Amino acid sequence: MSNGKPGEVISYFVITSREDGIDVQEGDEGIVRQYIEPDEDGCFYAGKPEILDHVPEIIDGFFANTGNTMDERTPIIIIKGKIIVPKPKQTVTEYEIE
Repeated sequence: MSNGKPGEVISYFVITSREDGIDVQEGDEGIVRQYIEPDEDGCFYAGKPEILDHVPEIIDGFFANTGNTMDERTPIIIIKGKIIVPKPKQTVTEYEIE
């Protein structure tokens, strides 16, 4: 995984919609190559990829309206970023009841 700011880890997230539903894999550049480059036999890890530039509507656990089936191309979204964990902030409001 590549680094952004010092101490910050940047990951790749590969999101696919296949016959068993939507799958998210997290890793480094290798995970991206695994999905978009064929192996030495010319086969793709999850079917020939169709790289999308948007997140399509999700219906019944699958990308909708991608126009493809598992036999043809596998819709893939690649996101580069980091996981954010929000820190809770507690706000106290006082009420005076007379």
